[in-house]
Amino acid sequence: MSHFSVTVVHEHLNDIEKLMKPYREYDGQEELKPYLTFYSFTKDEEEIEIYNGTKKMVKLVDGSLIESYDSICYKEISEDEYKEASKKREHVQSEGFGENRKFYVRDLNRIGATLVDIPYKDIYLTFEDYIKCCYENTYDEEQQDYGYWRNENGYWDGWRIGGRYRRAIPASQGSVEEVAWEYKMSPEDLEDREQNRKNYYDSTQLKYLDLSSNIKVYNKELRFWEVVVEGQPIREDEDKKDFLNLYKKEYYLERYKTKENYAKQGSKFLTYALLTPDGKWYSVGTVGWWGNDNSTTDSYATYVEFFDKTVKEYKEKYPDYYITVLDCHI
Repeated sequence: MSHFSVTVVHEHLNDIEKLMKPYREYDGQEELKPYLTFYSFTKDEEEIEIYNGTKKMVKLVDGSLIESYDSICYKEISEDEYKEASKKREHVQSEGFGENRKFYVRDLNRIGATLVDIPYKDIYLTFEDYIKCCYENTYDEEQQDYGYWRNENGYWDGWRIGGRYRRAIPASQGSVEEVAWEYKMSPEDLEDREQNRKNYYDSTQLKYLDLSSNIKVYNKELRFWEVVVEGQPIREDEDKKDFLNLYKKEYYLERYKTKENYAKQGSKFLTYALLTPDGKWYSVGTVGWWGNDNSTTDSYATYVEFFDKTVKEYKEKYPDYYITVLDCHI
């Protein structure tokens, strides 16, 4: 699971759901059918390549073949032996929990067996037989084929206004949603955000949007760089929590180049993705599970420039349109 921020520019207050719908991850929702593509296993080049190759199987002394993960191929061992075998990248298995957990390692010599390569074509007479056996439960009546439906532009599976990105929009006025449960679990963080972001909102009209840099935040980001990247010591009047980070200094140097550029980016309005009134989605990259994404230094620089330019243009041309920041989950 991951969270990321999305700025939505919309003409009417109730346009957000309509604009977001085409980018929802597919999980059986019938209403998403217009946005879906059928992925066929029978036309997958990788599956064809696999079928033309070989499969590792175990040949017993009587000449019969069994799967390499069959329980007969494994012997029970102690937990210490299991850990040692894992370090050596041997084939190990475990089952159960706590005191009932058991550990196994593959030992073919014990049963006089050998590991052999068997052509898939010797196992399945045709490619269709191979697909049917491996993907039997994926047959789609509509397509008369084996595979699955997916939204290639499915970037989220849930969203809410504000959420973890509460008070993200600098403006002279606007609206703020109910406090997210994450902040209710951390009253100190909520108090800090409310005090330092009094002129920030979850949604507002573009005419109230303030695109100037926040000097207080700019100086705070400068200090973060000095401590985390330059290695300056934390002063007695500073809080260690303000300098917690997940990256090495090389990450900041590669992505932002200079202290001043880092502070500039961190002190202005910017979100991970942007959704415009014409229904087009733009982002730094694509977010995956556990906070991973595929953005690069170049994609970040290009997106930042585009985000600034696009938001300013909408503000000038359509001042009565709305701008809202969403907390998206994937």
